[in-house]
Amino acid sequence: WAVGGTLPFNSGGAPKLLLAYQTPETIDAILAEQPLPPVNDSVIVEKAGFRARLAEIRKRGWEFAVDDVAEGLAALAVPVLAEDGSIICALSMAGLTPQMVIGDRPAHLDMMLDAAKRVRAALGVRERPASE
Repeated sequence: WAVGGTLPFNSGGAPKLLLAYQTPETIDAILAEQPLPPVNDSVIVEKAGFRARLAEIRKRGWEFAVDDVAEGLAALAVPVLAEDGSIICALSMAGLTPQMVIGDRPAHLDMMLDAAKRVRAALGVRERPASE
């Protein structure tokens, strides 16, 4: 896939992560507009299941998409959030699945979360206190 290329919003790490951080009204509107394209057998095409996946992504704060763009590929995406918790952008990386997984977690998760913090700092976004 070319840099700057696009994927359906139900496929890949960054598309799902970006959608997960939208308002419920925006998610409803997008899901009402069109069916979820079946890129391959690993992609969620049932809307209730996809909504549950979006909620899971938002709760844990990252997405690890395995085989839902192409078999054998995985993508890790993390959000860069504004002070109010809204999404500014996503950072993502992709690679061969065996190189992207260590045990039961994404191999580069800690580095990606740290990169998101550094991007936030470079943008001048202050950290929210843990109590917020």
